[in-house]
Amino acid sequence: MKYTIVILALLPICVAAQDMPKISFEFGVQKHQFAMGDFNEYALDSNYYEPILYNNGEPPTQTIKYGYSFSENVNYRILRFLDVGIYGMYQYGKMVRRINYAFQIPPDDPYFYYGKYTMTTSCWTVGLSSTFYLNQILRWSEKQSLLKNTVVGLEFAGGIAFSKLKDKQYFVGSIYTGSRINIHATDVTGHIALKLGYRYLKNSFFSEIGIKGGYQLLKTGTLKNDKGYVANSYPEPRSIRLDFSGFFAGIYLNFGK
Repeated sequence: MKYTIVILALLPICVAAQDMPKISFEFGVQKHQFAMGDFNEYALDSNYYEPILYNNGEPPTQTIKYGYSFSENVNYRILRFLDVGIYGMYQYGKMVRRINYAFQIPPDDPYFYYGKYTMTTSCWTVGLSSTFYLNQILRWSEKQSLLKNTVVGLEFAGGIAFSKLKDKQYFVGSIYTGSRINIHATDVTGHIALKLGYRYLKNSFFSEIGIKGGYQLLKTGTLKNDKGYVANSYPEPRSIRLDFSGFFAGIYLNFGK
């Protein structure tokens, strides 16, 4: 499926241009729904964390289900109804657990430990994209109505994703910051999105604002460290895969005439 999306993103580049290309820059912020089934199973497995650290042994429930992304596209209008370009995206999700437990060696009073433990999933993506503008195909710009400045586009994108999982443990009053996991993977990704915008400053460099929503397909292989090992955690090494797949929605700004 994800290879099909990549092919759809690349095919329009082979189309012969009718006019000189027009360049535009698009910036977006999106909220994502992440699958993360394998990661969340790992995060809730008491064999791979210290239960006593959290609420005096009460099992923590925090997982990663949502995240955010920041994207940038550089597009060229090669046909009246078609843009092709290069895009980049950074997306992440974070899980935070509060450390709170008491340690006591009688007859001394208990000593309380406070801090936090975080696990961060992140991904940098670079690739190619294409957008078909339905408003141009239907020639809405020639109509004398609200549709005149309305932009409706169907975006296909595909590229290479560089994913990473890191953790960090911090105790209040201590200069020590612990980290056990720093693993990564490289995979192919793709997404399809519907864009709905409004071109309200026709003669300005800042030309369009809108909303965008769609579905992303990105499931990693086994994450490994620089030496090729999987997450090295007690009682035995356990493979972890991230799944950034899911629906997303956000806003975008377009700069360019």
